[in-house]
Amino acid sequence: MVDDKKLARCWSPTEYLPGHTSRANAGVAAVSALVFDCDRVAPDPERLKGVYWLGHTTWSHTPTAPRWRVVIPLTTPIPATQWRDVWRRARAALCPEA
Repeated sequence: MVDDKKLARCWSPTEYLPGHTSRANAGVAAVSALVFDCDRVAPDPERLKGVYWLGHTTWSHTPTAPRWRVVIPLTTPIPATQWRDVWRRARAALCPEA
């Protein structure tokens, strides 16, 4: 366990354009996983039934203030130009509480 969140490693399911290495949107070519932050509620396994997903608590999770992250790997990366629409539709269907 890391005492300071800023010292922990992070990850991003993104493919970057040549010459870009930060998480800024302008440098993203494609995204390979849906990631939803579910604050105040746990993921709904029934809604996610039939989908391969991973769930884990986040840094600030407590029993009285649950904080979950749901990760759904994609079989094909989504181009950045299509990402906003895909994410919104997937959220509405799979994790509307995100």
